[in-house]
Parts: sequence; structure tokens; C-alpha cells
Amino acid sequence: MVPLSGNLQKPKADYVPYLQEEKTLQFIRDNQTKPFFLYLAVTPPHGAYVIPTDDPAYAIYEGIPGGDVVRHYAAMITRIDQSVGKMMDLLKELGIDDNTIVFYTSDNGPNAAFAKAINSGGGLRGLKRSLYEGGLRAAMAVRWPGKIPAGVTSDFIWDMRDVFPTACEIAGAMPPTDLDGMSVLPTLLGKDQVGRKMHYWEIHSPFQQAVRMDDWKGIRFGTEEQLALYNLSDDVAETNNVADANPEIVKQMTQFLATARTDSPYFPAVRKASAKRKKTKK
Repeated sequence: MVPLSGNLQKPKADYVPYLQEEKTLQFIRDNQTKPFFLYLAVTPPHGAYVIPTDDPAYAIYEGIPGGDVVRHYAAMITRIDQSVGKMMDLLKELGIDDNTIVFYTSDNGPNAAFAKAINSGGGLRGLKRSLYEGGLRAAMAVRWPGKIPAGVTSDFIWDMRDVFPTACEIAGAMPPTDLDGMSVLPTLLGKDQVGRKMHYWEIHSPFQQAVRMDDWKGIRFGTEEQLALYNLSDDVAETNNVADANPEIVKQMTQFLATARTDSPYFPAVRKASAKRKKTKK
């Protein structure tokens, strides 16, 4: 936890990324001689998309197409890159970079304005708060010198819930038995690993469900709505709904969706998509 001096009605009192960087570097210094776990959840880029204009990163993007908000957004991303670089440099300076595992990822796709202005979505369909690939597909980079060769990529599908059990196995700790996640340590070490047959995602506002089986991806906007089906192997942009041509795949996914979620009074399922959603989901 990083205590702030109090930002109520004073939005410029503290710029959190500066404090996060300072505390992160100090934590590493303070714990360099013993095992440590550091979870750094950076806040940018996020609304209200503001970075101090005297930050060197802001000057880099003078004149960028899209106006000042895009300039702030781009500068915030550069600021993250610089902070991560400082962390990596410090690990090397302290002589512990070869014995430190670093995971780096994102939690969702971009805001609509930036997907267009600087192609943050990479041409994929969907944005933040969407279960199309542009909303949920994110890379996970892992650095572990001596264990993971540099430049190696993997198409093995895993998600945030798998990070904790993976970290537990690496550390030799026993994770709780009631987790949905699985350790992906074999994949990190370049070994063969059997993944999930089905992957499940859900967003509650607006309600969406998505399921993936191999290269097949299904998505629906209500528990009683028809499933749209895409073959990501040749349609990663999810433009061609092939549900009618693949009824058996749709049946398997629909059966899986019937038991994939746990009912919650806080995140109730929606049976029917809104009229507005039906116009835009095709």
C-alpha cells in the first residue's frame, strides 16, 4: 500500500505513478538479500488520461495526431516503459536480475479513442469491456534468465487466474485447492502442457459471455441468446459468424456455458440482450 497525502478535491496533490515507482524501487532495495514478492499494479493509462506536462514523456509526443488527450495517453504508456526499465536496471545493479522472475501483462484492451488514434487495438474487433479479441487478448511476457530463453514465444492460452498457482509452484508453496487457476510452469520451461478444453470469460456490464475451445471462439450477450461463433485461425478479427455451419461446436459450447458460471446477486446474468446490443453485436 502506498499512502497518499489526500487527493480529495485536489487532483494534482499526488501523481500516483511517481509514488509507485519510488516505492517499488525502494522495496527492491530493502529486500534484495531475501526472497520477495512484488505486485505492481500500475494505474496508467487510464482516465482521466492526465500526466504532468513537465514530465519528459509528454514532450516526446508534441504534435501527435488526435489532440492533447492522445498525447497524454501515449506519454503515460511511455512513462510505464521507463519505470519498468528503471526496475530492471536496479535488479541488474543489485546483482539479482538472474534470480528474479518478472511477469508483465495488461488487463484489457484499449479505449475506443486510442484504438483508432494510435492503433492500440492492433486491428482486432472489440475494446475495453468487450469480450471480442480486442477487449480481452493481451500478451504475457515472462523473464527468467537461465530458465526461459530470450525471444521465445508460446501460443499456449492462459489468463490472470493462472499467475498465482504458477508463482506458488515456482516458490515451492502449496496453493489452495479450490482455485480455478492452473500452474503454467511447464509451458514457461518449454515443456509440453495440456491446457483447458474450454476457456470462459464474463463481463457483467454490459453482460457478455465468451468461451474458447482450441481456435473456436463463441460469444453471446445473454444466457438465452444465440451464440456467435468465430474460427480464430483464419478470422482473428471476428468478422464472420460461422455458427450455422458448425452446430456441433455451438452445442458443446452452449452446454459448457450452462455450468461455467456461479450465480451471484452482485453480478446477475442477463437472459436477453438489449435492442441496442442486438444491432451492434453481429
